[in-house]
Parts: sequence; C-alpha cells; structure tokens
Amino acid sequence: MAVYDVVEGHISGAFVKYGKFLARYPIPILAAALLATTALGFGIFYLESEKDLEYLYTPENSRAIKDRYTVMQSFPDRSSDEFYEHQLPTLGLYGDIIVVGGNEGENVLSEGVLADISIIDDFVKNITITINDTEYGYLNVCAKRSGECVSSGIQNLLNGSHLDASLTFPSVNVGDEIVDLPVIMGGIRVDNNSVVQSAEAFRLRYYLQTVNGTMEISLAWERAFLRKMSQLKGNFTAAYSVSQSLNYELNEGTDGDVTYFSTTFTIMMIYAAVVCGTGSCLTARGFLANVGVYSAGLGILASFGFCSYIGVKLVNIVGVMPFLIIGIGIDDMFLLMSGWLQTSPSDTVEGRVSSAFGIVAVSITVTSLTDLLAFCIGATNIFPSLRNFCIYTGFAIIWCYLMQLTVFGSAMVFHTRRVQSSRHCFTCTKIPSEEQVNSGDRKSVV
Repeated sequence: MAVYDVVEGHISGAFVKYGKFLARYPIPILAAALLATTALGFGIFYLESEKDLEYLYTPENSRAIKDRYTVMQSFPDRSSDEFYEHQLPTLGLYGDIIVVGGNEGENVLSEGVLADISIIDDFVKNITITINDTEYGYLNVCAKRSGECVSSGIQNLLNGSHLDASLTFPSVNVGDEIVDLPVIMGGIRVDNNSVVQSAEAFRLRYYLQTVNGTMEISLAWERAFLRKMSQLKGNFTAAYSVSQSLNYELNEGTDGDVTYFSTTFTIMMIYAAVVCGTGSCLTARGFLANVGVYSAGLGILASFGFCSYIGVKLVNIVGVMPFLIIGIGIDDMFLLMSGWLQTSPSDTVEGRVSSAFGIVAVSITVTSLTDLLAFCIGATNIFPSLRNFCIYTGFAIIWCYLMQLTVFGSAMVFHTRRVQSSRHCFTCTKIPSEEQVNSGDRKSVV
C-alpha cells in the first residue's frame, strides 16, 4: 500500500505541474497537438488493406502454410493448359451456381429444368469484362485442359450424351474422367439398381485460371459474374457464389461500419452535450463535452495514419476499434470533468486546472496503461488479423490519452477562463451579476 501511495503521489504531483503549465500556455499546446495529429492523419493516404481471409486467420509460419508453399514450388500452376481439380493447392478461383427447380422438390433432370440449366450455362459463358480497353470473356479466363475449358464434367452432361442414358450412382464416366454425381447433384434418388431416378439440385462450377498474369483478370471476371447473375431471371431458383464471396461479404460489412460509427459518434456527442449541458448559461459544459468526443476521434485518426506510415495493413476487424476508443476517450473526459467539479470555484484558473489533473491523474493513466498493455500483448499474436487489430487499437489508446490531456485539457482551460470571467456558454458575452441586475446597472457589461 505504501508503494502505491508513493507512486500515486509522484504521478499526481507530475500532473499538477503539467496542469499549471497547460493553464499558462493552452494555445501552443493545443496547436502542437492538432499539428501532430494532422501530420499523422495524412498517413491515411498510404493506407493499404489486406482482405485475404485465409492469410489473416491462419497462424504465421504454420506447418500447413510451409507445406503448401513446398507443393506450389514443386508443382507449378497448370490451370491454363492442364488443369485438374484435385491438383489445386488452394481452393482456386471459380464461379459456382446451384440450381433448383421453380417448384419445391422438382426433378432437375426433367426436360424443362435441363433447358433452363443450358440457358444459365450459355449465360455464364457469355459474361465479358473490359480491362484497359481489352475485352475478356470466359474463354480467356477459364481453366483449361487440352485446350478446352474445364467445368467439372458438367459440359458433357449438359450436351445430353449422358443425361439421355441412365446415370448409375455414384459416378459416371465422361470422356476420360469419372464424374462423381454427388458433387454436381443434390437430393439424388435412385432405384434398386442404383440408377438415378431424380435429383433436386444441380451444381455448375466454372474454374478460372490462377497463373501469374491472369489472376487479376480472373478476379475481375468473378466480380462481373456476381453482378450478372443477380440480373438472371427464370423459372428456377439459383444460388451463386465465387471463390472470394466471403471476402466480399466481410468487406461490405466493414463498409457498413463507417455508417454505424458516424451514427455512434453523433449519438455520443449528443449524449455528452445533454449530460454536461445542464446548469445555467454560465456553468453549462456542453461544448466542452463535445471537445472530449472530438479528442477521441483525433486519436482514431492518428492511429490510422501512423499505422499506414509504418506499413501495418488494415484488416476487417479493425472496424471495431473506433467504437472501443470512443468509449475509452469519453470515460477519460468524464473523469477530468469530475475532477474539475471537485475544485474550488473561487480558485484561480491555474489552480482549478492543476487540481483537476492531480485528482484524476492516476485513474486515467492506470486505465490507459492497462488497456495499452493488453493490446501490446495482443500485438504478438500469430494471427495477422488479431495482431494488426491490436497494433491499431494500442496506438489509438496512446493518442486518445494524449489528446485528452492536451486538446481537451486546453478546452478545459478556456472553459475555466470563461466561467471565471462570467461569460455566456454560447455567445461568450458578459453575464451581469445579481447586484447589477437588481440595481439596473448594465453599462459595465460588455
């Protein structure tokens, strides 16, 4: 206990001295804080993001990653000339469609549904993209074997040469390969001789090239595939996806976080203004509270800029960070306000500000250091997603803490000066004293 008292005394004493210095020079300290934040904020222009979920949520230097790298080095990508699905070291790039009939439980092997599937197949193969004034179609990006596009054996089935005959479960010979029917059909029903009688769903998968030089084109075709499939209509139900669908969905969720954060920021400003706006036109602290919310926002801005400068890539989970920092920053703000309210109204500006910092110094410092320590430990995580999140949040905590001590602290100095000079909280005009109001003497009021 004695050690804690000694440490607390030293920290409080240091903050009392800082409070006096701040009360004397609020403008230079405020300007320095804003300039430093602005300089860091410009780092956002260098912001880079990492969206590969497999990389983000796979432990670094894991045995699986090393083994995959060995396989990829030993067996080069042949998706442009001799593609075989089972040779893929990854899931590859593809467009995937699952088709069911328009009526529940309808047999997709019926003539009408097969005609619809043929229409879908032609529709997909006619999807084109334009990159640098060059048009690319499915034939340009499809994974090939012997000069032909590979579609998991579905093409031959759709041609009718095999669907006209009996399909024997669980596989059928298509050319020089064996097609597993459960891979391309769902809800299969067979008779006593294992001959397929009906199926409820049909799967079409279109593999794309992944060799260097065509990867970006294939990814662009995937995005076009998603756009075009959303426009396809017919007497059927089709569910579709691509290899990057999960990435795209998470990114869309992250983009939505911007709206939620803006709403949260506005709500917190209103909440702080309402809570601190009570009292007379002299003692209301609504504007001061809003500065506290802005100070937390400056910490978030500086974190994004600083991490961009040092090359830490933005990941989806970082979208949670602003909500944490707003809460931490506002908590520090209320503590500083509470300390200020405990000071004597008759004290000088320097005395009230230094006393307020001395009262709450240990509280805001220990909580910030505790939070920082937790995220510093998290920054050693072997998962890149969690590590980057902790780096962003850790620096945001540091800067949010500094902003409360400088930007909000300067605002607290100006607020104390306004109160002691009896000026209105909104217009900053002089408020007549009770004696002046009673005597009718307002000539001395500015």
